[in-house]
Amino acid sequence: PITNLSGARVRAMVAWAHTECVEIVNDAFGLAGSNAMYRSSALQRRLRDVRTAAQHVSATAEIYQIVGALVTGQDVPPAARI
Repeated sequence: PITNLSGARVRAMVAWAHTECVEIVNDAFGLAGSNAMYRSSALQRRLRDVRTAAQHVSATAEIYQIVGALVTGQDVPPAARI
């Protein structure tokens, strides 16, 4: 069975991975210059995709509050329970 602590660790790793991916794609987009904003650029699609994924609850700052609550034994919303 998955414990609250192991579940919190997985959630924290997913949030960190999301954050790192967004930063990498943002940097690549910025380095590509104005060509990156055209529809013909693969980077503009990647930027939209990664920014859309970053809107998921597992990638937001809220997940760190949930992880903290799980680790310290605080109450969390039912949808956030493991």
